[in-house]
Amino acid sequence: MKRTRRKITSVADRTVKRGEMVILKSLPQRFLEDLPDEDRRAISAAVWQGVQFNEYDDARRAELEFKDANGVFHFIYVKPEFIGLPANGSTLHHAG
Repeated sequence: MKRTRRKITSVADRTVKRGEMVILKSLPQRFLEDLPDEDRRAISAAVWQGVQFNEYDDARRAELEFKDANGVFHFIYVKPEFIGLPANGSTLHHAG
């Protein structure tokens, strides 16, 4: 499936609020290693989709939450450079 690149802005440009939808731009190298196949598929499908920002942890990683196509909730932690915000007026499609 071809993914359309949306115009996004950096999270460094403004504060992200709890519950706000962000874009998972990419995944860190080797992020999916050692995960079960169903988790790999779900997380891979969430890339370039809207996911919910929850908070930053003590290591300044963003906690993201999304529901996959099977209705299973997933929580992942990534550095801020892996997430973005939709450009003004853009809408997001939720993962799952």
